[in-house]
Amino acid sequence: MDNNSEILFKGMTRPAMLWGVPLIALISSVSVIALIAAWTNFLVIFLMFPTIFVLREIAKKDDFIFDLYFLKLKTKGDLKTMRFWGANTFGATSYRKTSPKEQRLDIHGLPLSSQPDFSKFIPYSSHVAENVIITKEGDYVATWECSGIPFEIADDDDLERRKEQLNTLLRSFSHYSVSIYHHNVSRSVSEKLEGNFKSDYLKEINDLYYEGLNRSKFKRNTLYFTLVYRPYPSVVERRSRQKGSLEEKKQELNYHLAKMQEFCNRLEKGLSKFGGKALTTYEKDNVVYSQQLQFYNYLLTGLWQPIRITTEVFYKTLGNTLNHFGVDTGEIISPQGKRRFFRCIEIKDYVDSTYEGILDVLMYYSIDYTITHSFSLLGRNDAVKALKMQEKHLQSVEDDAETQLAEFSLAKDDLASGNLAFGKYHFSITVFGDTVQEATDNTNEC
Repeated sequence: MDNNSEILFKGMTRPAMLWGVPLIALISSVSVIALIAAWTNFLVIFLMFPTIFVLREIAKKDDFIFDLYFLKLKTKGDLKTMRFWGANTFGATSYRKTSPKEQRLDIHGLPLSSQPDFSKFIPYSSHVAENVIITKEGDYVATWECSGIPFEIADDDDLERRKEQLNTLLRSFSHYSVSIYHHNVSRSVSEKLEGNFKSDYLKEINDLYYEGLNRSKFKRNTLYFTLVYRPYPSVVERRSRQKGSLEEKKQELNYHLAKMQEFCNRLEKGLSKFGGKALTTYEKDNVVYSQQLQFYNYLLTGLWQPIRITTEVFYKTLGNTLNHFGVDTGEIISPQGKRRFFRCIEIKDYVDSTYEGILDVLMYYSIDYTITHSFSLLGRNDAVKALKMQEKHLQSVEDDAETQLAEFSLAKDDLASGNLAFGKYHFSITVFGDTVQEATDNTNEC
């Protein structure tokens, strides 16, 4: 193992399995069959054996296949819309059901009111400060744009030191209900310097130069760091918050906003080493725009454009495209009719160790992509419980991964010493292309 590499505790990334079936799916299925047998006929209990066989065959494709099925069920669109488009489809605008006469103003036979929109998937509600947005659930969100560090010319010791500084910064938030999102956005841009030339000859040379550049693609890699503070992490806390008076809600808002700004100041100081700059609101031609919304809208639509702040809540105004989600490829249609395709990649199995710059090679690819890391920090007590529970699950089902089981002792020791912080992690890459084939080829290149 390389000196700068670190153990990736794979035992925490795997579901506990028994007879080749994820434990939760197995217990749920057996419980349902047992309940049916208790209410109908005892012989129904024998359905457990073919059920376990079918579940095991399904799980051979992916240990998390049942989680994906559940996610698919949660994001399922309108059946009428799916039959019309041939794919799960969501639009930017919601339409109310009106009179039968007005319902004839549909799109080729599909009533506009049956077209699902993005709003239920968009959490953002409104700006409560220039750099902070509050969500529908009462979470506070702030984002920084980071230029990063020139990893190609930095020595290994410097990269290791920067990594440790960032890790220490993140561990300092482990006592709070905080989540971190990191995005690496690679997109095509057109670069041009505006110049005033007194000489027509020089102006012609300049125009010819940039005309040649416009025929080439420039790629810009930008890093974004998002902090999410959840003062009400549980459903019970969120419901109790809704029962308070208006004055109590204002006091809570001011208190948690002050707490969020404290977190922002701490994080911004740490990110300054990476060229961090907070995304805020700005004014242009007497109109207020939001850099945060501009970034979030890009994640949703793949379009980079200014987003103005209106009196409407953000989850009803973000997203101005029609998005189709097929079996393995999606399509984005802009208001101008431009079509763009995308595919998503998730990690099925993690490596045994990781190191700084493990994904730097992707920056050399001439493709548009968005890499997303999400990490929801757990407090030390919750992390210890999660470690012990996962270790117990793997031991109880006699899991063969002895090395991974042995690593749990090291994980608990590092956690108790404050050298590590644990949390819920997710990773994905969204790869874009102007055609289905280009999106497929770009995905294979990654």
